[in-house]
Amino acid sequence: MKKFLLLNLIILLMQLSCAKTINYSMLNEKNKESSHSLIDLLDYKTVDTVDQFMNELQRINNQGSADYAIIIKNDIFYSNITFTGNIYKTIYLKGDSDFRTITNDNDFPLFTIYKSITLVLGENISLNGNNKNAPVVLVDGGRLELLDGSSIYGASDSGVIVGINNGPSFSGGVMVMNGGVIKNNSSESGGGVFVSPRASFIMNNGTISGNKALSQEFGGGGVYISPGGRFVMNGGMITANTSNNNGGGVYIIISGLFIKNGGVIDTLNKADKNGNVAFYYSQSFSGLKKRDSTAGASQSMNSTLYSNDGGWE
Repeated sequence: MKKFLLLNLIILLMQLSCAKTINYSMLNEKNKESSHSLIDLLDYKTVDTVDQFMNELQRINNQGSADYAIIIKNDIFYSNITFTGNIYKTIYLKGDSDFRTITNDNDFPLFTIYKSITLVLGENISLNGNNKNAPVVLVDGGRLELLDGSSIYGASDSGVIVGINNGPSFSGGVMVMNGGVIKNNSSESGGGVFVSPRASFIMNNGTISGNKALSQEFGGGGVYISPGGRFVMNGGMITANTSNNNGGGVYIIISGLFIKNGGVIDTLNKADKNGNVAFYYSQSFSGLKKRDSTAGASQSMNSTLYSNDGGWE
């Protein structure tokens, strides 16, 4: 998708307000109030073929606002699966008692999540990019949540892209990582996660590891944060990601916002040039900020602050 070529357009938007209220899904709230299993609370169906899966998804897309679940009983090969609708709904996707994989078989995003849709990846489910030239998941105005037991891996154009350029504007989108793994993906920038303008990523738990940024110009092996994008890290681990340029773990550019309140970004992240742990480039600061030593759970970081106040070295 050659996302980095949009930089000139993005810079024009760097002053835009990108505030968005982030709420946890109704799934989590309902589960707190009930002694029953999560699936007991939802309209759900078990499927074991790709045709059954797509038919059930079409049924859900045509239904009203509610919470739905699809339980996968077999591995599936498909591409360009869209989650869409004109009203708000939540779709919970999980494997049955065994671990199940949905594998991309073409150069389109495996999943695309549009506005009004929240997709929750639960236990025993894995999304495999299969080295296709597309993200595993594209969050195009919708919301993606990862829970324990889920994984996203194997893409050659980012594991997850949150937000997309829609002509003169950006779609935004939200991702909340409460568990799971984003691993072994690559891209020019943002091998694991690419956060676009007006998009938000909240990391409460889980792991981003083994991803790679290939560009000699930008970076972000684990995470790339565009101007106007936001990444808030409250927990979890960013580890063993690499960049051919700057920012092995995290790369922030211009008005991108990176806030670290908790979690760990360790020195297994590596950059060929600057910032094994994190790298920030800002025109307003006439230079760069970087961190090479581990940012442990007690080490806060803030891209809007200078030197040690922001966790920079």
